[in-house]
Amino acid sequence: MEEYKQLYELYQSKTDSELENIINSNEYTPIAIKVASDILKYGRIGYEEIINLQDGTIVLPEENLNKQKESFNLISSSITLKILLTLFIFIPACVILILAFCDLLTSKETNISSNIETTQNQTKTESLTQHQKTTRQNTTTQTQRTTNAPAPTVEHRTGENIVGISDKILSGINFSVNKVRNDVTGNWRISIIAENIDIEYYALDYVERYLHNKSQVHAIVNFTRNTTTSIKKYGNIIYADIYDYVKGEEHDANLLFTGTLLQQYFVYIDNGDIEKIY
Repeated sequence: MEEYKQLYELYQSKTDSELENIINSNEYTPIAIKVASDILKYGRIGYEEIINLQDGTIVLPEENLNKQKESFNLISSSITLKILLTLFIFIPACVILILAFCDLLTSKETNISSNIETTQNQTKTESLTQHQKTTRQNTTTQTQRTTNAPAPTVEHRTGENIVGISDKILSGINFSVNKVRNDVTGNWRISIIAENIDIEYYALDYVERYLHNKSQVHAIVNFTRNTTTSIKKYGNIIYADIYDYVKGEEHDANLLFTGTLLQQYFVYIDNGDIEKIY
């Protein structure tokens, strides 16, 4: 937490563009990426307030709400402008097409000339040599092979904190993802299971199936393990924080994630590597 605090105080002076560069770069540590993401998401609101992310009590400041309203107004204006531009282009285009159609009906000489030109082009195409055809076929085949080539794999990370790969599939495990009662952010989701599983090994498949908005925070309550896991995604990393379950927290956002933090993992999206942080 001391490293997080130092980075947070350091990054307060950076612009949004500089913070986005940190998130999208592979040169920074996961902690640095998390700090940059938190500042962008919740604004520059002070270390004591932003650290409350661990128990889900953070409230967006008024200035961030205003920025969201301004962004929404800009998007609406942009959509209106696009509609007007489309109409401006579409109507003259229809007029041109109508005039062209009339011209085609009244110009027999143009039709005859067009037919002659088409015949000449077909004759030129048929006169291609066998060597030219073979060359084109070889080029097409080579292009298809290049297009269908598999994407390069990312080499797995090493180190004592790398504990495995999140490559397990959630086959047969039913997650019923719902909104959280009393959630003021609108981005929290909850699902209740009773499976004896280590969720970090399923985190990558879970995010691909259920976490469709990068602003969402998912809570997985496991009554068999008596734990509540927070799943969220920043950049190339999935954050899996496992808490001790608190009775009734599945019914109230104010209680969610208030248990003792038991374990914390980073799951890398590029190849599924699991790194134990806590």
